[in-house]
Amino acid sequence: MKRQTATAILLLSLAPAGCSGITVRGVVLTPSGEPIDEAAVSLVGTRRDERTREGEPAVTVTARSGPRGCFGVFRYVGREAENFLLVVEAKGRKRLTVPVQPSEKNLLRVVLPPDAAGEEAAEASATPIGAAERHVVYHIPCEPDVQGNSIGLR
Repeated sequence: MKRQTATAILLLSLAPAGCSGITVRGVVLTPSGEPIDEAAVSLVGTRRDERTREGEPAVTVTARSGPRGCFGVFRYVGREAENFLLVVEAKGRKRLTVPVQPSEKNLLRVVLPPDAAGEEAAEASATPIGAAERHVVYHIPCEPDVQGNSIGLR
């Protein structure tokens, strides 16, 4: 009983600390809709507190997109975290840097065009995946198949 009480007190003492998290998930594609494997995905934050200079990078989480272009990054965020940038890079492709917010549902379609010279070359972009297309664009290629039972008979 004492152990449960101590655990409850610890959890309650952490609640007002202002900790939350930021999650960014999505899929990295070519302009024609083909997935980009092994794209580097980074979540970079800046921190504002007395120990760091304002604007100094303080938080970096990195991941790679999978064979279907899927990625996901997560980071716990304290009160000191201020701004976050999602940076996506792939060999031979344009780099994308876009701001993301902890308070938003960050489910994104990232399009990285070839890194070709010329004024008419398309820019890299990130657009939210809406509710109407979430299942087809993200859930089918990115979420693992769920078996109906633990036996897994086929």
